[in-house]
Amino acid sequence: MAKTYKDPYTLDGRIPYQPWASRKKVEFTQDLVEGMLRGDRQKKGLFEALITTSELSVNLAQLVNATVLPQLDDAELVSDQIAGSRTVGDFRDQYLYTPNVKFDKGTVGDGQDEVLDHLPRVPEGTPYAETNFSGELVSGAAVSKRGVGIGVTWEALQNDSLGIVAQIPTLFRTLATNTKEHVVFSALTSNTDVVSLAAGTALDGTEVPADAPLSRAALAVAITQLRESIRDNYNENANGGFNLIVAVGQGDLARFLVNSLSVSEIQDGNLTLNVTGYNPLAGVEVIESTYVTGTEWYLVPKKGTTVRPVIDRLSLVGHEQTELRVENLAGQYVGGGTVSPFEGSFVADTAKWRVRVVTDATVWSPKAVLKSAGNGSL
Repeated sequence: MAKTYKDPYTLDGRIPYQPWASRKKVEFTQDLVEGMLRGDRQKKGLFEALITTSELSVNLAQLVNATVLPQLDDAELVSDQIAGSRTVGDFRDQYLYTPNVKFDKGTVGDGQDEVLDHLPRVPEGTPYAETNFSGELVSGAAVSKRGVGIGVTWEALQNDSLGIVAQIPTLFRTLATNTKEHVVFSALTSNTDVVSLAAGTALDGTEVPADAPLSRAALAVAITQLRESIRDNYNENANGGFNLIVAVGQGDLARFLVNSLSVSEIQDGNLTLNVTGYNPLAGVEVIESTYVTGTEWYLVPKKGTTVRPVIDRLSLVGHEQTELRVENLAGQYVGGGTVSPFEGSFVADTAKWRVRVVTDATVWSPKAVLKSAGNGSL
């Protein structure tokens, strides 16, 4: 359900008013834009006059931000199915902190040196066990500044102000959502430390080659190998289900393989079906991604099913929002007076918008990700 705001133009303080912008001016700008889009020639003419002689452009940027950011919040991203979110404080590589709960022999517990993943008992009259945090510096776990300038000539504004204004929110929204998808799936597919599917034997005796094409047997072997890798590398049990990520167009086949409960056999020239009531792959969710190509496929624990995070999308504290700004390098009129950015720049008569987002993604636990190139054979 979409969130509602008491102040829809600042989103209750998420995007404060910039200089020369105010609620009254943004409301006026919204009325002009909505009139333009309805075909009101008078408001279109007033918009075109003011965009080159006033601060209307700054208020238009405020309006577009206030319109698009809630749409980004409500957008259903494919990458949200596999990645968590984490806010970081700077542009440096980040530490993944985990608690070390240790206690000494003869104090608490069973009398042995132990490292726990839970809080120990504290017997009456005994001191609390001491703990600390260990920080694992993960290379590449850093945010980066991303953005693009959108240049519009003064002539284009005069010829088609309606078309340009109508497309700004769409372009802004598309660039932002594509970026969020890109950072997560690029982090996944470019990581060279993930587990590769090794040759193995399924429970039914089917031999599975290394980098096997997608099949029920290959999935069963992959799940076993990934669970073992997570246990051996991170001391966790992965029993909460898995996401199977395949190329676009491979989803229907993958879902058929995951949900099929029957095995076809030819006996005495007749086709028979042996149906079982238990599906060991029932916990696998299929996801299509444009960043996975050909026959390759990935297996990842479902988000939130492991204590140690697997993949996170990162954002910079204080700059979590995607930002749209207007360049104001138009100079001044002779005799005084500020020129609107949409009159065009001093050098080239161009108006510029700038989109900026500070984000990226990291794979904290590469050994909790399994990849098959899908080209192996016996």
